[in-house]
Amino acid sequence: MLYTAMGEYAKAEPLLQEALRICQKVLGPEHPDTVTSLNDLAVLYWRMGEYEKARPLYQEALEICRKVFGPEHPHTATSLDNLATLYADMGISTNGPEGLTEV
Repeated sequence: MLYTAMGEYAKAEPLLQEALRICQKVLGPEHPDTVTSLNDLAVLYWRMGEYEKARPLYQEALEICRKVFGPEHPHTATSLDNLATLYADMGISTNGPEGLTEV
């Protein structure tokens, strides 16, 4: 995340992709650290303005959180907030049939 925070996105991207790959392989796709890696890579893409790359990562993180932690858990709420922020930046409404209630 240091390279991401410094704005050195080209250096951050391959490292975050590799971290996600390792987490998925070693810990499994539903492990909390895998969710963190998904979110870290999504944050990078969000900061780069590559919203269409960030979106599926945030959606996957939310799906995992709902399944593993349940709908009322703070991690699930954070995932919802991350996706809502992305949608707002994309100009997508989070109300109604196309909003987060249907994610």
